[in-house]
Amino acid sequence: MQTTGITVQSRNSAGKVNSVSFDLEGTGTGFNTWPGNTLQVLTNAPSTQGNDYSVKVYGMVSVPCKCEEATTRKGPRELTQDELNKGTAVYVSATPNGGQAGNTSTQLNLQIEGSSTFTPIGKPSNWVYNALSYNTKDHWIYAISQANHNSSLQECHPAGHLLQIDPVTGEVYDLGLVKNAQGATLFHKATSGRPNDLDLINTGTFDLRGSNEVMWVGNTATSGTRQLYKIPLPAVGAKDPRGEIARNQNNAPFQAGAEDHVVLPSAPQYLWGLVSPARMQQDGANPRTHVMFERINMDTGERKTWTIPADQLQDPSGNTAIPEKVWGKAWLYGNGNLGFGTGGSTADQVGMQIKVFDPTGEHPSFQLVSRLSDLPASYNTDATSNPGVQIPSDLKAKKTTLEPGDPRLEQVYAAGLPRDKKYWALEVENIGKGASSGFTLYDILPATYEGLVEYNQVVYEGYDGGNVHTQPATENPQTGEITKTYFFGPMPAGGKATVIIGATLKSGAECRPNTASVINHDKDEDPTNDTAYDSCPGALSKTAIDTNGDGKVGFDDITSDTDGQGNVTYTAAYDVTVKSFDDLNEYVYPAPTDTPKLPKGAKLTGAEVYFTDEYTSKDKQPVDTPSCVVESDVLQTGSFRLDNCDREGSEDSPEMREKRTIDAVGRQDPKHGDGTHRYRVKLKFTLDKAEYDKARTESAGGGEGGVTPGDGAGTPACSAERGGFANSVKMGDLEDEGCYPGPDKTRFYLWKVDSDSAGNVTTIPARDGDKYGAQFAIYDQDPTGPAANKIADLKVTEDGKYLWTELDYGTYYLLETKSPDGYQLLPTPVKISIKRDANGKTIVESDQQNALFAASKPSDLPQDYPDGAWLQVANVHQGVMPKTGGDGVMLPILAGLLIAATGAMGIRRRLN
Repeated sequence: MQTTGITVQSRNSAGKVNSVSFDLEGTGTGFNTWPGNTLQVLTNAPSTQGNDYSVKVYGMVSVPCKCEEATTRKGPRELTQDELNKGTAVYVSATPNGGQAGNTSTQLNLQIEGSSTFTPIGKPSNWVYNALSYNTKDHWIYAISQANHNSSLQECHPAGHLLQIDPVTGEVYDLGLVKNAQGATLFHKATSGRPNDLDLINTGTFDLRGSNEVMWVGNTATSGTRQLYKIPLPAVGAKDPRGEIARNQNNAPFQAGAEDHVVLPSAPQYLWGLVSPARMQQDGANPRTHVMFERINMDTGERKTWTIPADQLQDPSGNTAIPEKVWGKAWLYGNGNLGFGTGGSTADQVGMQIKVFDPTGEHPSFQLVSRLSDLPASYNTDATSNPGVQIPSDLKAKKTTLEPGDPRLEQVYAAGLPRDKKYWALEVENIGKGASSGFTLYDILPATYEGLVEYNQVVYEGYDGGNVHTQPATENPQTGEITKTYFFGPMPAGGKATVIIGATLKSGAECRPNTASVINHDKDEDPTNDTAYDSCPGALSKTAIDTNGDGKVGFDDITSDTDGQGNVTYTAAYDVTVKSFDDLNEYVYPAPTDTPKLPKGAKLTGAEVYFTDEYTSKDKQPVDTPSCVVESDVLQTGSFRLDNCDREGSEDSPEMREKRTIDAVGRQDPKHGDGTHRYRVKLKFTLDKAEYDKARTESAGGGEGGVTPGDGAGTPACSAERGGFANSVKMGDLEDEGCYPGPDKTRFYLWKVDSDSAGNVTTIPARDGDKYGAQFAIYDQDPTGPAANKIADLKVTEDGKYLWTELDYGTYYLLETKSPDGYQLLPTPVKISIKRDANGKTIVESDQQNALFAASKPSDLPQDYPDGAWLQVANVHQGVMPKTGGDGVMLPILAGLLIAATGAMGIRRRLN
């Protein structure tokens, strides 16, 4: 209200009242009070007497100022570069403290991680507002005004208006009183007293599904009806919003018990909140010892609650959830977690970050990610955030032991810290393109360590740092683990922060893995690098399996199956072991990630994982049924988790963490656990041998012998680049690889002999004109069948005596395709197997070891002749039985020729 004029009255001795008005806008006008409520008015206004007036003030006449009219909704706002570059912003409205009497203005603030004070945005507004809600579709903040307790501001800043607020400047635009469809004030207000929704709307968030821009609000405190209202935003360029009470199919209003709500992106149909103590009591729960989560279905009004003892929700430091609080601030972290801060009579500087698992299910579960401290506090307060609009960040954790000679270790000693401790550097680096709004760093030392100390300086690289506070180290009374927690503020892209801690290994204790993990408060591009270990040797290993039990791993350990069409599928099996060394504590390891590395020509078609825990004998084979099967879309990403066969970086769950928990090695248990988890990975693939052989030959520089194991500087002897069938596993910063070498190549030699009537055996040269021009081909299957593929044609050796080709170890079919003049073709294809004998010597076996065939090599072969498998084949004269040096085989040969002749006639008939 603004006073523009004053009327004073005087009364004479006869009781007559005289009234005189003065315009206070006149030049020289002024007034001041005298004792006894007497006002002396001095003016240069015209007067017949020219005298001053001394009068007693009986009242004042005031003229209300002209209030600004409601404005229309502004269009979508372009984000500033600063907003894009920084992480998720948490906006908080705060009024001057002092209970509701302090509701005379509102300051919009940024709540910055690691800071105990708000960062103001612009100047305070004369509007008192709450139900703060960020609209990610147009990048404006919206709120509902509350009653202003400054009487001079009430008329122009009334309750129940929809406000549009600039997140950069804090400027407030009034879109008008929220009315119902009939044009009356939407929000309920009793004639006197409570319930009073109109003056104290305190919860708000958005339903942004599809084309929706619907604001959900209510007064869910004890002063209100706790019913919810939904308000579609007016169109851009319009004002005077209309809304309605949210009602279910029975026309009953939706009810809520939390005093601020958030919508999870993974469950956009639900409102989530923490119920206030008063409503908890009404619902039959004990607010002194429990916390209650609330989920409201915005489509049906169904309200579900889950009451959990506060001490059952613990963060990694052992801090428990906080009961008996009014959670007046709720926001969404960029990582998808819920954030809560206190308000009202319980307002203080604590808060919680909560992760919800299975938010749409009948039995969701909850994890206390971190218990917050040093948050800014206000009585009448609300919060909102803008997750998902920024450039993503990627925080990478690293934990390294400081070895002698490390300059950082010398700095630690120079600061007076003990020299008899082991020290670690805990590094967090933002390797993403965007900033993180903040993060929590946990370091967990196993019970084998004691006497934790800290280097009191945080080293920042790439930015100025600051905004960090810590919690005292805590010791888990059950496990003895020591946890140290750091809360960091914003970190830009390229920034790095390093803290140094130290501890003493207990006398007689062995090395145990210890962990550092970072929780990005924004969405993280690569969650797999947020955990680092200073691990003991052997904590993770991966090996290819000797399936045939010959004492060595080779391609022959890869099994194969052929379908009815002749298609071959190979299966390679690998064992991944995760070993715990901790005698006292459970070991919860990060999700192992498997990455197949197959050579060119191999195509991955499937993957299965078989799991055995620490209570399964290492000699026991996995069960026949896989614990999980990798879906094809996950397989195409190139990597998958071993614990659930899901894609790398997928959301974790309490069930999976329980599966990845190894009981303490020293635990007394009748099952006698050995501290090892095993994952057997079976990769299924097809193999294009032509493409595979070509790639191997090219990688070896064009040599006919294919790849020599170990060729190439820095290339492992067994690797996909060298034709091996490799498979790697990664767990935190640990990594290992198992590999099957590619199929070995060997030379297969064939030499033909002839014998005269006296039994003299003669070697027939491979080159002797048409007379001895025999030709042979190698097939992968019986060439009389439809699915056979020719592998190679035998070629002539350089000395012209023998035929040869290079083959993998395996089984083939030999077919003579052209016989020399005067000789007959071999009667049938011959099945041969090229293998190693018990002494490792390469041999060939045939299913027709008779007068035609002998696994032998020429006696006059030079000693330096290239090694290989030799098969002697007798020429068959037309009309004469062959001899390879023995008699008594005429009947089998005749039988064979008869069978071959009969088969040939049948083929001829089919062709005709």
